[in-house]
Amino acid sequence: MLPTEVAVKAPILVVGGDSKLGRALIEHWSERRQPVLATTRRTCCTPNLIALDLASDHWSLPAACHAAVLCAAITSQDACRKSPVSTRKVNVVRTLELARRLMDAGVFVVFISTNLVFDGIRPLRKIDDPLCPKTEYGRQKAEVEVALAQSVAPAAVVRLSKVIERELPLFRNWLDGLRAGQPVQAFSNYGCSPAPADLAVGTIARIAELRAGGIWQLSAKDDISYEDIARHFARRLRQDPSLVQPVLGDLQALEHVPQYTSLDSTKTGTILERPIPDSRLALDQVFFAQPGAHQQIER
Repeated sequence: MLPTEVAVKAPILVVGGDSKLGRALIEHWSERRQPVLATTRRTCCTPNLIALDLASDHWSLPAACHAAVLCAAITSQDACRKSPVSTRKVNVVRTLELARRLMDAGVFVVFISTNLVFDGIRPLRKIDDPLCPKTEYGRQKAEVEVALAQSVAPAAVVRLSKVIERELPLFRNWLDGLRAGQPVQAFSNYGCSPAPADLAVGTIARIAELRAGGIWQLSAKDDISYEDIARHFARRLRQDPSLVQPVLGDLQALEHVPQYTSLDSTKTGTILERPIPDSRLALDQVFFAQPGAHQQIER
């Protein structure tokens, strides 16, 4: 059983403080008066920002931290597919070098991974399912996972599905169009298992604070197509669902399109104070709930 609270006095390091997830973690800890440091690829830094570019050969790391969350990476699947050597240098070689230096200094490492370490042919993949990536990006993440599992020092791997927040452009455009009674187009053959950003941030923060090692997963409890997401938005806005026009995405244009992206998040539920939502409730919590409200929404 994990403790419900933990007092952390040493700073927590966010590697990749310029990323969306990194900025959200910094805001989360700053609001709670938890000391937090962050790295940036920019050369102009403030006292709480450390210049660190994984593509560079020169790093300067803080002397002592409670934990470090590794958010920095080249996350474009297309970039990884087209430039596997250069992206692997950042996403695997330099990431592992950084992780080992941090662990040698006694810092607990939290590595952010992805559902793409699996092939997506089955829903709700288990934590201990064999890794079977079908994309270069997924292979790079899986390689780091394997190396961390073999390290002596404890570390955590957090696999995330699609993380959604209120200003996600695609969904905001659908909502704006539907509110105006305009038709919108949505892919019927692409899907996701959306995880609210605040749930992802809270999960990562708890794991870092508790230095809870092992593999953790977070997604919704099911999968949903983009067409069904848009239709759900229409119903919540009391608009005609027929405003949603289904279209087929070009599967051949992408390296791999998983049929399922959901992950078994049962273990993650043990460190959260709110249940793992299904896809529609996750969407409601992000786009239709009042800020700070996590209760279930009537449909």
